[in-house]
Amino acid sequence: MSFGIRSRKKWSALVPSARSVAPLIVAGTAGLVLCASAMAAPFADSTFIHEMVPKNAAQLKTKITELDAAIQQFPKLAKNYALRGANYNTLGEHGLALLDYNHAIKLEPKKQQWYEERSHVYFRLLRTNDAVNDLTKALELGPGSAKIYLARARGYELLHDYAKALSDADKAVQMAPKNSDAYVMRANSNSRLGNMEQCVADCTSALAIKPQKAEVYYIRGKAYAQLQKKDQADADLLQAQKLGLQ
Repeated sequence: MSFGIRSRKKWSALVPSARSVAPLIVAGTAGLVLCASAMAAPFADSTFIHEMVPKNAAQLKTKITELDAAIQQFPKLAKNYALRGANYNTLGEHGLALLDYNHAIKLEPKKQQWYEERSHVYFRLLRTNDAVNDLTKALELGPGSAKIYLARARGYELLHDYAKALSDADKAVQMAPKNSDAYVMRANSNSRLGNMEQCVADCTSALAIKPQKAEVYYIRGKAYAQLQKKDQADADLLQAQKLGLQ
């Protein structure tokens, strides 16, 4: 297979039909929105993806054309494949993005960054096991970061391995104590494991950093309800509604 200039074959988006959801806020990837059904637990499972057409699509296509030429001139330079892969991924061409990251990793198999970035593609393709494996490989190849641990926690949450999700979220909190998303992920994991007091504490920490996050009030309100603290639950659920959560 040639990795030079190639046609822009459209890869079909893997987007199941929409249903009534409550948003799940996690460490984000550009253009990706994870959603969760409203169930008894504060968070349900993030099992489908809604793709958004990027506003800068024309710029992305121009950049891809420039990288086509660069790759044609320097076919052994892994960075250009990774850059083109990132642009394809943002554009929604996840299959082409995966081909580019595969080639970048073939050229530089010990580059931590390429595995971390390829995991974003796997998440878009709903290949969660592969995403988790890439993030694990990234952690093996270099120093850990809150971003990587938080992304892997998201993967474990999708795989229903809440104990591992909690462990990774805890590492993310330790490494980035001012990252509200780390507390939200840990709150989610704690709630799934029945640790409602810890869930409340994590939500409170997240709100101390970003007090206008409606979803976190919703999570904490549901946790309070599980703890039979009706007044606190009602207050949080009302605040979530005031902040725009439907």
